[in-house]
Amino acid sequence: MGTVFSSIGGNLLVVLLAVVLYMARRAMLPKPLAGIPYNRDAANKMLGDIPEMVGYIMRTKRIFCWLTSLTARHQSAITQVFVKPASLPWVVVTDPFEAQDILLRRKEFDRTLFYELIGGIIPEQHSHMLSSDARFKYNRSLINHLMAPTFISQVSAPEVYKSICTLIKVLQAKCDIAKGRPFSPHHDIVYAALDAIFSSSFGLPEAESITIHGLEAVSQWKPDIPSNMDVPVKFPDTNVPEMFDAILTIADSVKDTQLSPAPILSGWVLRQFPYMKKAIAIKDNYIRKKAEEAAALIESGDYEPRSAMHSVLLRERELAGKEGRRPDYYKRAISDEFLGFAMAGYDTSATATAWGVKMLTDNPNAQEKLRVALRDAFPQALKERRAPSYQELSKAHIPYLDAVVEEVLRHANAIGFVARKALEDTTVLGHHIPKGTEVLLVANGAGYLEPSINVPDTTRSPGARRGEGKTLTGSWDDKDIGAFRPERWLKTEPASSIVTFDPTAGPQLAFGLGPRSCFGKRLALQALKMQFALITWHFKLLPTPPELSGYDAVQKFAREPIQCYYPSPASVAAPEPSGTQSTELPSGSEMAKSTRLSTSSRGADFEQHLIDHNIYLDNNKSSALNIQYIRDRLRRSRPSLSLSRFSNEDFQAFKRSNATIASEDDVVVEIVPVMCGTNKILSKRNLLFTELEPITDETASKPKPDVFDGACLDDIDKRIRADEHIYPLIIPTKHVHVPVAPNFFLEVKGQSGDPAILMRQACYDGANGARAMHCLQNYGREEPIYDGNAYTFSATYHPGTRTLALYAHHPTAPASSGSKPEYHLTDLPGYYLMSDRQALVDGLTAFRNLRDMAQEFRDGFIRVANAHTQNLVLPYIRKNTPESLQTMLAYG
Repeated sequence: MGTVFSSIGGNLLVVLLAVVLYMARRAMLPKPLAGIPYNRDAANKMLGDIPEMVGYIMRTKRIFCWLTSLTARHQSAITQVFVKPASLPWVVVTDPFEAQDILLRRKEFDRTLFYELIGGIIPEQHSHMLSSDARFKYNRSLINHLMAPTFISQVSAPEVYKSICTLIKVLQAKCDIAKGRPFSPHHDIVYAALDAIFSSSFGLPEAESITIHGLEAVSQWKPDIPSNMDVPVKFPDTNVPEMFDAILTIADSVKDTQLSPAPILSGWVLRQFPYMKKAIAIKDNYIRKKAEEAAALIESGDYEPRSAMHSVLLRERELAGKEGRRPDYYKRAISDEFLGFAMAGYDTSATATAWGVKMLTDNPNAQEKLRVALRDAFPQALKERRAPSYQELSKAHIPYLDAVVEEVLRHANAIGFVARKALEDTTVLGHHIPKGTEVLLVANGAGYLEPSINVPDTTRSPGARRGEGKTLTGSWDDKDIGAFRPERWLKTEPASSIVTFDPTAGPQLAFGLGPRSCFGKRLALQALKMQFALITWHFKLLPTPPELSGYDAVQKFAREPIQCYYPSPASVAAPEPSGTQSTELPSGSEMAKSTRLSTSSRGADFEQHLIDHNIYLDNNKSSALNIQYIRDRLRRSRPSLSLSRFSNEDFQAFKRSNATIASEDDVVVEIVPVMCGTNKILSKRNLLFTELEPITDETASKPKPDVFDGACLDDIDKRIRADEHIYPLIIPTKHVHVPVAPNFFLEVKGQSGDPAILMRQACYDGANGARAMHCLQNYGREEPIYDGNAYTFSATYHPGTRTLALYAHHPTAPASSGSKPEYHLTDLPGYYLMSDRQALVDGLTAFRNLRDMAQEFRDGFIRVANAHTQNLVLPYIRKNTPESLQTMLAYG
């Protein structure tokens, strides 16, 4: 009997354990909020979206682009993700107007515990405290006056100006050494930002300035300069004082924690490492020393603020007197406020400057407009051939400079989101949000840098509805929302016709909004205005080689560019700014002289460059005669892409891949293989065409298509390859395994890439390909023929707009004797790939058919050219030429 009961008891125990485990698993599964889109497969996993998110982070070193991609994936301005097991989901919002209302007016939202990832480093700093926390109010009472216009103009900003002037000297010295070759100024920009923050915070002696140390080191450097003008000069790094090194180490630890699924735990573990303990100790000792110096000034009766630290201690003295206590100059709250100010201030400022340099380089029209605006604003400085003084810069109102700063901040997206926590049950975009939910207001998606998603106004909160007149800003035009265009921030006053800066022209969240926006916003804006004004005044930023011009980024404390290169620009104004003193240029210097000319397809002026060299981005002058044949070929069905074989699962997989795209590399790795399918076409990716003869002139960057198709080198007769007139027109590189005579090209962008750049690149690629085909077509002829047919094709794909564009390219005879042939682009049908499975199948069918057609034309011309070298008769050529070419190839 006992055995029976024992057996029953054992079975009951097993059943009970199974039930407990089942209930535990159910409790751990994500609990989706009703009505808000989410990844369906994640809802059935205990880890939710964590595996996908971690995979994305491992590939890209970024997290916020993944959050933004959910908007495109679900075509919704509100989504939810499951990143904390057994917890509420994160709610991701990309509607600018709902975000503005949450940040400005809705008191049921406050700072989120997401900011605890920095709480372990600066636990007594105000930024991660709730607004209701008494410590928050006290800390702000200590430091609020630091952002008063008077304090900024008299104490902080002059120190920032000095640091920028020293940075200009460092850059000029490196330009002189590089002699037209590119170099990276990223560290110099970071060090100048650190100098500026420490100078205004504590007062920085020259002996402690990294930038001054860097200037001295550069002036003594005797490098071996590479002979290739496109190879960057690598300057040795500056010896960084231990305090600055400690700040950099502590700031870098935030990068590691925010990319972790468990940031609080990761941060604690990191702080146990000896190098982190050392950095924290150095930081503590330095700030204590500066506090002691400021306290000594106060004790000696010096009550005129000399630095931010001095001013804060004076404020602590004042508050202590009112409260009837002794001042505590060494409290943790003061130390943490200065560390937080230093970390956020240097990183975001340096990052925005680095992005701004890239954007002004790639948008020379905007750069030149800024330069003209500065010269108009400072005629006396221009006349005296010197830089504008701090006094001149601080008093000037230059709308275009303000617009450039705002447009740089909009694109830089240094801080990709603003996080808030629901303090009570509430509603966002018509959906119930429970108390405790983390709401992430993403600033790099729809409505900010990508076309907006339609949101019914009735679903927005009352304060966010467009008709209520309460919204903070206007909205951006979807047609050019991804373009760098400072003019979007300007408006003309109807009464006076005066152009003014409009900070409410459209949405951006670079500094957040409302009472919990970035504390240092005023000083940061002042610093960025001085940065871009002085850099543009002194240097003409010329394009760098394409391989140094990428827009990929890495997420640290802020989102910073992986590549940031100067092209050794020449001085356009005084090379040695210093305070209010004028600095003479050498006699005979030209104000806009440049040491290196280069035209990049990224720049908006490249279209005019193409037109000036008879390359046209339309078919207004000539349309391809075989265009109807090409369009018919695009529609030919392909068995591999029939709806019976290309399933809905394939379509959904493509959509998911597209939604997670951040960079061009992501497109090439994840999207392009699906577009190309399985074939035997010889193709290569992302290679610079070093050997091609320039189709415009020497100033243009060489083509570097993301993908291109061509022939095998051995397919072309050696006598053709050896022809010195043919080789530079059909052989793109020196590598024997790279396709030759390319006549199909694909250009892609990341989610926020500029579509206009894509079309310019495709036109440039296609013109080079059309020239190669025309060269082979006319091999052996005494007089070239121009038959008006297109034998070269290009395509562009943009994951943000989800559009595939196709183009045909053909040459026509020179318009006059002695001029060059003309090259024309003809639009082919375009495809929006995400509307449904049929649309994707149609687009992929056309894309693959276009590649096949390019291969047929290419192979046909090669056979014709090879036959001419062997003096074969016309019937042989016809016999070995595809039927599709019979009506198009003119044999003579």
